[in-house]
Amino acid sequence: MRYLIFTFILFFPTLILASDLQSQLSAIYQAEQQGKAAKKAAAELARKQREDKRKAEENRRKAIARAEQQRKNKAAKLAATKREEQNLEKLLDKQRLQKKEDALFELELEERRLALEEKRARVKRTNDFIDAELKAENASTDVIQSKADAHRNLSKGIENKLTSEGKAAEEKEKGFF
Repeated sequence: MRYLIFTFILFFPTLILASDLQSQLSAIYQAEQQGKAAKKAAAELARKQREDKRKAEENRRKAIARAEQQRKNKAAKLAATKREEQNLEKLLDKQRLQKKEDALFELELEERRLALEEKRARVKRTNDFIDAELKAENASTDVIQSKADAHRNLSKGIENKLTSEGKAAEEKEKGFF
């Protein structure tokens, strides 16, 4: 027993030391675990902050993209409106030009109609002049014919008179003898 007591006395401080060492190791282990947990929590917090920052950046980019898209849509609408206005203006110009060309064409047709009517009038007048000349010639011919008839009639009358006078003179002469 002595041996036992001696061993106990000898190892007791070791046991006390061992239990202190055990508690120190346990404390170190707990401190390591707490450090790891704190590191893990810090890493998780950093990851969450990075994720939040990434999401915020993504939201900001999306907002910028939406704003840019809205600007592009507005610019496209403005350009489309401007194109429509230009097309409308071109159409109005084309219609004005067409009306002007139509008016010029109508004017040209009217000028042609008037020129044709003038030619017809001249032809008609020419025909009237020709008819008048023919009538004048016919009248002249009739006058000449009438004069010729009158001369012929006069000649025949003179001939008849002379023939009658000749016969009368013959009869008179016959009667004298």
